[in-house]
Amino acid sequence: MRVLEKKRSVYNANISKKKTCQFCDKKNMAEQICTSLTSHHWFVIASKYPYMDGNLIIISKRHVEDIDTLSSEERKEWFEILECTKQRLGKVFSTTSFNISINIGEYSARSIAHLHWQIIPRDRISNQNALNIFQDIHVISLDHKDVVRLIDERNVQVHEHN
Repeated sequence: MRVLEKKRSVYNANISKKKTCQFCDKKNMAEQICTSLTSHHWFVIASKYPYMDGNLIIISKRHVEDIDTLSSEERKEWFEILECTKQRLGKVFSTTSFNISINIGEYSARSIAHLHWQIIPRDRISNQNALNIFQDIHVISLDHKDVVRLIDERNVQVHEHN
C-alpha cells in the first residue's frame, strides 16, 4: 500500500478525460521542471503525484510513445540525462539505489501516452526486503516544488551533462 499525495485520486479520475498530452502542455509542466537537469532532447521533472519522495520523471521533449521512435541522438542523450539524474538524486537523497521504470503501450498501466521514465531514489529504510509490517507503506512528505528546489537550488557537485 502506498500513501499517496491526496490529489492523486482526482488526477486518476481526470487524466483519461484530457484531450491534450499533459507532458506537451508547457503550462502544466512549468512548475515541475528541474532546469539544471533538462537537456536538448529531454525534460526532467519532479512528479506532482510521486510514488516516493524524490520521484523524478525523464520525459522526451518530442512527443513519442515508444523507444523505437527515438533518434540515435535522443538515445545517446538519454543515457547522459539518466546518469546526471541518478548522480543528483544520489547526492540529495544520500543513496546509490534507484528504481527506474517505463511503461510502454496501451495496456501497460501508463497514465500518459508520452515516452517517460520514472526514477525513484531508494534507501535502506524503504528497502522492500526489510522485515517490517509497514514495508509497503510509503508516506510522501515532499511536494514536487520542494523536490525541484532540492534538485535545482541545492549546491550539489555532480558531473553535469553537455
